[in-house]
Amino acid sequence: IMLGETRESASDMLSFGSTGEAWAALESGEAGLALAAEPDELPEGVETAAVSRDALVFYVGAESPVDGMTTAQLKSVLAGGTKSWSGMGGTGDIIVLGRPEGSGSLAAVRRLIGADELAVSEESSALTSNEVLGYGFYNEAVLMGLADGYKLLAIDGVEPTAETIASGEYPLTVDVLAGISSSAAEDSPERALWLWLQGGGGQAFISSQGYLEAAK
Repeated sequence: IMLGETRESASDMLSFGSTGEAWAALESGEAGLALAAEPDELPEGVETAAVSRDALVFYVGAESPVDGMTTAQLKSVLAGGTKSWSGMGGTGDIIVLGRPEGSGSLAAVRRLIGADELAVSEESSALTSNEVLGYGFYNEAVLMGLADGYKLLAIDGVEPTAETIASGEYPLTVDVLAGISSSAAEDSPERALWLWLQGGGGQAFISSQGYLEAAK
């Protein structure tokens, strides 16, 4: 939109990767702007602004009898204290589907709930049974199909929907950040894009693509 280019030609200027890779590319100067969730630790010398809202969601097999969990239950499961679904209406041992280091959703789990090595996996893999508990971001799960065929859990009695995430009623909301180098010149293209994403035009575009606008 800003350049008057097609999506195809603009895609040549984009690079996709994990949250950690995005912030590392900004820190090294490989990227002029990073668009990602908050990592475990932001690099020094960057300016950030929230440009969209997302949420940390948890999901189970479609046939699982479990419909929801509390944040206290999640904390106990991810700390290794609770190992069975029996207390939550399910059966069998809980198998946590971890995410690799550098994942934004893993950073969100650590920040919002707390977790040990159970939440970490060298590589992401598909859910294979009703005993598995997976997690990720709402945008990944719903818009990108990460949880297709599986059931998103209500957390503390609130189902993750666009409405409950936008309102803040869902308890595990997160910000999607846009980041640029603090040394970016006032008239630089990366700062222009960074400011545009925060403004009315950028927010309307984000909303038009199915994502949630930043919290007011």
